[in-house]
Amino acid sequence: MAQTLKELRSATADQLMEWHDEVVTTRATAHDYYLQELRARELQRATDTTNLLARRAYKLTVVNMVLAAVAAVVAIIALVVSRAP
Repeated sequence: MAQTLKELRSATADQLMEWHDEVVTTRATAHDYYLQELRARELQRATDTTNLLARRAYKLTVVNMVLAAVAAVVAIIALVVSRAP
């Protein structure tokens, strides 16, 4: 028995695997139907994780840039102060 798209989206991964196993034994519908949904979910999780890592890397880069600018200012001040009589 094929599920609606709404049922597929709301089903857990375990339910999808159970439905897949039922279909494989009866061959009522193509078993790839459920595997595609599992792959789509896995791809979405991977994409979300990649986006999270990219945002964190961007924030780290900005913080690093600010710290480098502060270090440059401190170095310039140190040079100016050390040359003062």
